[in-house]
Amino acid sequence: MMIQLPPFIYQRLSRPIERLFPIVSMIIKLFSKAKSISINL
Repeated sequence: MMIQLPPFIYQRLSRPIERLFPIVSMIIKLFSKAKSISINL
């Protein structure tokens, strides 16, 4: 069963996710850099 959401609710949900996604990707990049630095040390 698919739940049908009104468009305005869907837009409200999708906007914060779009804002969070670049932040999450930056954090992942920083973690991968930190891991490689700790391995080199």
